Amino acid sequence: CITQRMGSNKTNSLEPCTQGEELCHYHGYIKNENQSSAAISTCGGLHGIISLADHDLVIQPVHEDHLNITSLPSHPHVIYRRSVRKSSCKEITGQQGSIDLDKGNNYIHKRSAREKYPLLRRRKRSAGQYIEIKAVVAPDAAKFHGADTRKFVTTVLNIAAQRFQDPSLGYKLFLTLVEILILDDHTSSLVMDKDSGTLLKNFCQWQRQYHPTDDSNPRHADHVLLITSTDLENNGDDMSVGLSYIGAICSKDNSCSVNEDTGLDIGLTIAHELGHSLGMSHDGEAGCREDINIMSANGAGGLKWSKCSAKSLEETMSSSSKSSCLNDGSLQGTATNFNNIRENQGGFYSANKQMPS
Repeated sequence: CITQRMGSNKTNSLEPCTQGEELCHYHGYIKNENQSSAAISTCGGLHGIISLADHDLVIQPVHEDHLNITSLPSHPHVIYRRSVRKSSCKEITGQQGSIDLDKGNNYIHKRSAREKYPLLRRRKRSAGQYIEIKAVVAPDAAKFHGADTRKFVTTVLNIAAQRFQDPSLGYKLFLTLVEILILDDHTSSLVMDKDSGTLLKNFCQWQRQYHPTDDSNPRHADHVLLITSTDLENNGDDMSVGLSYIGAICSKDNSCSVNEDTGLDIGLTIAHELGHSLGMSHDGEAGCREDINIMSANGAGGLKWSKCSAKSLEETMSSSSKSSCLNDGSLQGTATNFNNIRENQGGFYSANKQMPS
């Protein structure tokens, strides 16, 4: 991939992502724990999420500003159990490219209820489809992460990519990072807003200026996502952490999402919002259990995809007009691929295995 920095005067700087950068990203699981997964990055310490059926463990290096001891032989890390976070999500469906935020119509849904779609003819499944991602880092998030911005982006995308490897999805979907665009200043042309609906509309319109529409262009992306430290709201509800259009993955105008930087678990938010873009609605809206899987309205921390999510993806993938952009393969040599992840090197051991009585 490439990293582009853009200032308020639209000055640009380009640099390639580190060659072989994907080699420090891993996927795995905890031995003897069937309901577990792990997405760990080893670039500059350990960063990632280890997920079990009822909770997540987040691991990351202690920030240098917080270190009081300078003579430590190695960099200390912090591991914490992820508590319940604000996780409400709303869905917006566009008709003919329009955006409707009127709560009275059928095109906006809270995290809790969905329409059914007719099944389309099933196409032969390929060895895997690739979702090409462009990540835009808003000025507030870029300022917070500083020199670690690119490392943070690749780490959270590795976390998102791991969720799309679960067999419950029914398809092999690989995430490929083609570009990171870092906004160093408050770029006047992108109007930030704490309301996620307004921000999504602004961002989708803004990104069209900088996004090549030709799918053969190596800098073209199937989905453009925004990472922001803004405390998002939706119609006054401050529990919102992300927003995207349903079924817009191959739309040149609306395949975009906004994602609040809540730490490493933004990777789970990104996976959830990509699910919406792939045509998935919230689980409870189709009769599936609401509170345990990735497309739960109450949080994106689940390990697996529900049967409802798999069915929705099948419908999207069965329509060439909705999924054709995913069939062009990975851009080897020009992108950071998360499909060559080395699994289970050394493994992850349960607490009982690590500390036997």
